[in-house]
Formats: sequence, structure tokens, C-alpha cells
Amino acid sequence: MLNAGVALEYRFSETVGAHIAFHTDRSAAVPGTTTRHSLSWWDINHVSGGVAMVLGSAELTLGVALASGSETIVPAISLETDEPQPVATGIPSPFEAKYRRLKLLLGLSLGR
Repeated sequence: MLNAGVALEYRFSETVGAHIAFHTDRSAAVPGTTTRHSLSWWDINHVSGGVAMVLGSAELTLGVALASGSETIVPAISLETDEPQPVATGIPSPFEAKYRRLKLLLGLSLGR
């Protein structure tokens, strides 16, 4: 498992700048094994961006961050039992689960 990221910052002037970033958050868990190095198998990508500006003796930062990922979930069902089983109905089939998170970022630094 390898995670990586990249960020860029651009200064429009002495008092205003913008930034954008991307990084990965790959899971250390290995699907299909019982070894648990992580709580989930989700591989999540993060994108963020924002602006920073100096206002008098304060610095204000505004931004947004989006995280998303997906995983095919295969429900585990064990039908091993000594008891007779009724005809199986409604056995769940694999499905695509999606994760998304949007964060609004606000930062204020007073007294530079």
C-alpha cells in the first residue's frame, strides 16, 4: 500500500493566495483475508482547495475539501448448519457502496 499527495500554491499578491491539493488514503487491509491492518477496505481520494488572504493584522483562510471512494461489498452468508434450512430467498447480492464527504474549511489567525 502506498499513499501519495501533491499540493500547489499560487500567490496572486502579497495578501492573497490560493491552494489546491490531492492525496490518496489507501487501506492497509487486504480483501479476502482475515488479517486486519485497518478497519475497512476503503480506498479514499481527497481533493481540497481554497484561498488565504491577509486582512489588516489577521489572516483568513476559506476552503473546501472533498473525499470520496467506493467498494464492491459482497455480503458474507454462512449456511453451514445441522438444522434443515428453508429454501433460501432474499440472499443479498454484491453491491457498490459509495462514500463521499464534503468539508467547508475556515481558518482565522489573529495578530500576525
